[in-house]
Amino acid sequence: MMRYTILLTFIILLLTQCRDKSGILIPPEQSGEWSANLIGNGSFEANGRATLEGWICDPGVPCQLVKDAAPQGGEWSLQLAQQSLSFQFRAFRYPVNVFPGWHVFRLTFRAKYNLKSGFAGFFALRSDSIFHTKIIRVTSDDWRQYELTDSVRVNYGDSLFVVLSGGVAEAIYIDAYTRFDRVELYEHYPSIIAAWKWIRSVGGFAGQVITPESVGYSLQYDFQSDSVLTVAKNGHLQSQTRFRVKEEPAWGEGRTRVLYLDNDPIRRFISFTAPDTLILTDDCADCYTSTYVRVGPQAEKNTR
Repeated sequence: MMRYTILLTFIILLLTQCRDKSGILIPPEQSGEWSANLIGNGSFEANGRATLEGWICDPGVPCQLVKDAAPQGGEWSLQLAQQSLSFQFRAFRYPVNVFPGWHVFRLTFRAKYNLKSGFAGFFALRSDSIFHTKIIRVTSDDWRQYELTDSVRVNYGDSLFVVLSGGVAEAIYIDAYTRFDRVELYEHYPSIIAAWKWIRSVGGFAGQVITPESVGYSLQYDFQSDSVLTVAKNGHLQSQTRFRVKEEPAWGEGRTRVLYLDNDPIRRFISFTAPDTLILTDDCADCYTSTYVRVGPQAEKNTR
């Protein structure tokens, strides 16, 4: 059923076109930058040998590695032949492990086609059905660089993939293919350097919901570029401490940014449900997930 859903979605798109736990320390002034490349084998080779390591080539997908690399690449590239619509859609894909929340990605790659063009992009699955897609077509028969930026909100249990395709058609050309090389994926990290107003906290043993109205006071957290966090209660300074942001594994959901406070042993996972809505999730049993909104004139755009 999932493959038929994927097939229908891509037909519509084509017709309407469209480290270890110690972590990596992220300096505060870089907390709003792009991540390192998330695709480990975007050139389809290792030590001069062709490999598809890290990628998933579904059974029946016409894929092969060929000695024809993009400029400034290695020696190899991926060749995907055109697929017929008369068969169930299967994909050549790379799984992207992300922490639940709002994400912005930038996909870059080199590609060229012969006879008929293919495409690359994202698709996200929820309960075996596609709920989000975005693709970009290959438009040149010479090696050229392409770039696609996309935003998506994912929940626990969702799956996100980068998909490469030689294209699909009712009548295929035997020698039609698209070649891909130097595929790279980056995630944009919204900056936490700002003032944030506490909205609610949900958690505890019974899933308690705590709000400023229920406790009778407001809280504002101000993350400063010199790695100092100040907390104001009802507009008055309550505490001040130093903080660190690291990139670490999180609950088997890939890597995410983690907040550490000098005066608190609990680490907190950083995520966003919108560019100006911050979520901090305590990494402990029966703890809380807290929501904050950015305040002041420095509310940033979705992407740069």
